[in-house]
Amino acid sequence: MTGAKAYNQAWSKSLRLEMQAEKQDIEVLHFQVGMVQSNAAQRTTSFLVPSSRQLARCGLDMVGCGSEVVWPYWPHAVQFGLIGSLPEWLRNRAILSIALKEREIENARSKSH
Repeated sequence: MTGAKAYNQAWSKSLRLEMQAEKQDIEVLHFQVGMVQSNAAQRTTSFLVPSSRQLARCGLDMVGCGSEVVWPYWPHAVQFGLIGSLPEWLRNRAILSIALKEREIENARSKSH
């Protein structure tokens, strides 16, 4: 999932610059997002896991903010700000642990269906 998010950020930047080069008055925002509850990712909502509807509302509130990259759901910004302040080796370990846990959950779900 991390690779897809990095790709999306690079694509958003490229599209934003393309719109500027073509003198198009189109705002392109890149949303940084953590875990979200949705039909595809059936997590339990919590302080750090908003519903997809809640995240969409927060995202729409960011339209027109003037930034290029935003964290629409502020608890995600705090969470990843803290993770980003860790030494790289510890940050990588934490991210890997989260990814492995998510993979286990997905595998368990797919086996039960």
